[in-house]
Amino acid sequence: MYNQVGDVAADLDSADDLLKLFDFVQALMADDLMLAYHDRSDGGFLITLLEMAFAGHCGLTLDTTALGDEPVSALCAEEVGAVIQVSADDEAVIAGLLEAHGLAEMAHWIGTINNDDAIQISAHGQTLLSGNRKTYQAWWSETSYRMQALRDNEACAQQEFDAIQQDANTEIRPVVTFDPNEDITAGFNPAQRPKVAILREQGVNGQQEMAAAFDRAGFDAIDVHMSDVLSGEVAFDDFRGLVACGGFSYGDVLGLAAAGPIPSCSTTRRVRPLNNSSSVKTPLPWGSVTAVRCCRT
Repeated sequence: MYNQVGDVAADLDSADDLLKLFDFVQALMADDLMLAYHDRSDGGFLITLLEMAFAGHCGLTLDTTALGDEPVSALCAEEVGAVIQVSADDEAVIAGLLEAHGLAEMAHWIGTINNDDAIQISAHGQTLLSGNRKTYQAWWSETSYRMQALRDNEACAQQEFDAIQQDANTEIRPVVTFDPNEDITAGFNPAQRPKVAILREQGVNGQQEMAAAFDRAGFDAIDVHMSDVLSGEVAFDDFRGLVACGGFSYGDVLGLAAAGPIPSCSTTRRVRPLNNSSSVKTPLPWGSVTAVRCCRT
């Protein structure tokens, strides 16, 4: 909401339009035409733009005149939408795809990235925002940094916060010391794949990678949401193990270590199998996976 205390949340006017957007994005991906994507939701259009700039360590030069006569309201809008980065060389192709998917009237070309590391946003000839990307990102990240410094390793938190000001080493490049294509299940009976529950709750965002890892390791990974457990549709009796994946929802909450188990612990009838190993045949250890942060040495 901008300039008001409202009681009407952002809404979706047309489900058909959302489906068109999904199909359009799939078409871009199929032809390798999309460089970056971010949904517009909590925080509004401005936050969507800034988060993309923060992730890419780049500046933005934007003109939002096409979004209407109230530019600040447009920047604060949380209605369903997306910002998509494409190559300027593909503009004609993108325009054709927008027309083909019935989205041409809803889409707007708003600007480009820049090499000055500056955030420049204007509308109707007036400057709405002008400043250094690093400065905005430091403001944006400071609360998370201070919480992380109290909750996790203080030196690691400081290193991560200081990295905002560095233009080098902006990418995460894992050093792999093994062959990821090696079949580590060779020698085991492929017909015997122990069932493991990949437990998922609101905010979890690593369940697919976790399931893939267990699948590669010879397990039968089953997606299990806490709502399935609480409703009684899924019981843990038939599983050999449980894995609780990490996520971002509680990343800026000092009590995040206790926040995740709350939905399961609040219902004794459903959580008992987690603590009663006799309900799981030859159980594997309970595994809890959270975000991993590393210090440079």
